[in-house]
Amino acid sequence: MPTSEALLLWNSKKTEGTRKDAFADPLESAEWQPFLPWLKAIGLLKGQ
Repeated sequence: MPTSEALLLWNSKKTEGTRKDAFADPLESAEWQPFLPWLKAIGLLKGQ
């Protein structure tokens, strides 16, 4: 099975609640929101 078919099969078995956009910025997700002020304070997010 080619890799692309395997990835499609793996992704199709996920529910809508666990499926994530592979190209989305991870820092925009809800679980990262509480940490953004600290990341900005220590200078890891320069452009934001």
